[in-house]
Amino acid sequence: MGSFKAIGETGAGGFQVVSTGISAALIATAAGLFVALEAVVFFNLLQNLAGGVVRELSLLVDEALELMETSRAGSAAGE
Repeated sequence: MGSFKAIGETGAGGFQVVSTGISAALIATAAGLFVALEAVVFFNLLQNLAGGVVRELSLLVDEALELMETSRAGSAAGE
């Protein structure tokens, strides 16, 4: 945006006029990429942790259901 403003103020283009705006845009882009990469890393980490929790809960539910079935079968056989 600064480059376009400078072109409008001077009425001419060229490297001297737009270089400040380009450098600011490159710095902003680099900062944005840095933040985005960190966000992706933490997202993947949290997603993997959540997947582990889901797998563990699934195993616990399966074990609980199996215990309830064996308990029910044992009490039905005793009647």
